[in-house]
Amino acid sequence: MNWLKQNWLLITILLIALFFRLYRIEATMTFLEDEGRDLLIAKRMIDTSRPVLLGPQTSTGNMYLGPLYYYLITPALILFGMNPVGPAVLIALSGVVTVYLLYYLGRKWFSNQAGYLAAILFAVLPFSVAVTRASWNPNLVPLIATLMLVVYDKLVYGRATYRVWFTYGLLVGVMVQLHYMALVYCGVLSLSIAWHLRHKFAKLARGLVPALIGLVMMLLPFIIFEIRNDWVNTHALTRFLLAKEEHNIRYDPPAWLWWDKVSQTSYRLLGNSLIGSQMGAQSSAPYVVSGLIILAFMTALYTWSNKTKVYLSLAMIFLGSMAILGIYQESIHMHYLEFGLPLIILIVAGIFQPKSPKWLKWAMYFLLFIIFIFGTLRTLNYITSGATHQAEKARLVASYIVSRAGNDPYNVVSTQGMYTTPFQYYLAISENPPVNILTKRIFDICAGAPCPLDDETTTLLFLTGPGHPAITAYLGHPELNSFSGKRKIVSNEHVSLGIWVAEIVLE
Repeated sequence: MNWLKQNWLLITILLIALFFRLYRIEATMTFLEDEGRDLLIAKRMIDTSRPVLLGPQTSTGNMYLGPLYYYLITPALILFGMNPVGPAVLIALSGVVTVYLLYYLGRKWFSNQAGYLAAILFAVLPFSVAVTRASWNPNLVPLIATLMLVVYDKLVYGRATYRVWFTYGLLVGVMVQLHYMALVYCGVLSLSIAWHLRHKFAKLARGLVPALIGLVMMLLPFIIFEIRNDWVNTHALTRFLLAKEEHNIRYDPPAWLWWDKVSQTSYRLLGNSLIGSQMGAQSSAPYVVSGLIILAFMTALYTWSNKTKVYLSLAMIFLGSMAILGIYQESIHMHYLEFGLPLIILIVAGIFQPKSPKWLKWAMYFLLFIIFIFGTLRTLNYITSGATHQAEKARLVASYIVSRAGNDPYNVVSTQGMYTTPFQYYLAISENPPVNILTKRIFDICAGAPCPLDDETTTLLFLTGPGHPAITAYLGHPELNSFSGKRKIVSNEHVSLGIWVAEIVLE
């Protein structure tokens, strides 16, 4: 009972975080191409009792990540009876754990006030809530980034045992399998550790061995794949970093171009983290971001102490990461930068240090009150808004196809080229999944309008292949895209939320 009295505020914050992440999660969660692909791969592992060795494909560079995310979501999928909400709940719970870890770090590094503030900000702000309400590999990054800061604290300011170094290697191995941009964060954080331990070279050198062992252990399935396939992804990563083909990276950009990229990326990340996912439309965003930067600078100026050294280290890790991203020439989407969320939250919360002057604290109170009210209202609007029905739509379409097919074998295609993995997933777990050999009955899934009449004459009945090498068994149609036989559309019906299904019979 005493424990409850002492920790009632933290418990309340955690319950709020849990509510914001689980309320109507099934109705509002994202369930599109990537999510459908992930669940098909999880089902493939369940069906074959064998792990896949390859993770999601990156958006640039023609390379793949490691498969760890698929290992993590499979138990959640089984626990929820193959319902797609299972992995989404896993991500939501990871967000609640992140709230607690930010409280722990804020309290340890700065003050009790800072701990509570870090927790409440991550619990309620719209961007933090949004990225922890959907199953997607980048959405685990905030948790792992925060865990790495916990280990960073032990390595730099605590007792760096072999176990701690080993854990750091494990976490780096996890991080690089969630998103390739996380390499930037891992690199800058590692450089910060090396800088702090530069006068303890022997300690640093001894720690590299267990850290490397942890890294290799976590990447072992991916390494096995690379060995079997002539290091194909390693070569792709090398070409990407050397910028010899796609030129996504420019190591010698003009200063103005580099600064424009860094400033825009930093501004967007700060604004999205503290104002909301549609920060660009908010006229107040520049003032809020500018105010926080000024207050952060004043904190470092007026409260110089060991706590300030931690504060400056966090700021340098954030700025260093943004500086490196300045050489990346392609568009930087917000999900690339989720590693920055815990850094921003702790930098803001760290303004509340014991030596901070009252006027600085009151200025921060005022600014954070605006952020809290505005952010909470936006989050409430987000979680109570109209449902996406994405999973329900896929389920209804799959049910319609199965009911039309009866016990007969059938194929599923999309002549429009739309990605169909959400529908393929529900079909795969149905009593009568589609087959990959050509049958006399083909169902064409179309979006936005009835399926075209030239389904009866075209030789190309689908425009997309498998989204991952592991899910070819669930294509639902022959891999060879050549349909020359006579056929007839016997039905072309609207099934659910803008999705039409045409039934085609081969004569």
